[in-house]
Amino acid sequence: MVYNILKEDDVIKDYCTSDRDGLKIRYFTYPETADMSGNWIILEPIINEKPSNLADDTWVTYDYMLHVEVWSRDRESNRLVASRVRKLLSDKLKFIQDDDIDEHDLGIYRDARRYKGTLHRSDLETI
Repeated sequence: MVYNILKEDDVIKDYCTSDRDGLKIRYFTYPETADMSGNWIILEPIINEKPSNLADDTWVTYDYMLHVEVWSRDRESNRLVASRVRKLLSDKLKFIQDDDIDEHDLGIYRDARRYKGTLHRSDLETI
């Protein structure tokens, strides 16, 4: 769901697409630092579909925590992409940023943030 939101956004497509790598959004896979160009987004679920919130003895929502990293050799584009991810997750899913780490090592800027959110079950009408 998060991947689909990010891949449809024009800003993300502009900053995170290359001819060689295509759309540079990955799950659990980090770019090779020696070959890295442009901006990369790495998604790692920490809490995935944890049942929460009961109504009439039935859980009705899922809790999520998502770790999102943006890697780039350019600080300005790194901050722009990381801010755009935050806006999209907030606007589309109502996920809120829980913490962040901003690091620079070996000429690569890494912005790592965690987002928390709760989504309603999609099968409530059938239970």
